[in-house]
Amino acid sequence: MEKWYSREENYTFRGKTDLDLSALNEKPTLSLEEMKSSIFHSSSFFFNSQFLLWKSLKDPQ
Repeated sequence: MEKWYSREENYTFRGKTDLDLSALNEKPTLSLEEMKSSIFHSSSFFFNSQFLLWKSLKDPQ
């Protein structure tokens, strides 16, 4: 389970980097702050949901 979780984590960061680069090319008006906040919110949402999933699988109630 640990290996699956870390592999998922790496995949997500690679995917996000590609998306952010293409978004930057399409919208040059997007500020660095806007990019940082959108990356932060989407990745923290992903990690929170993955962590809760992992925790529920690890410790079934």
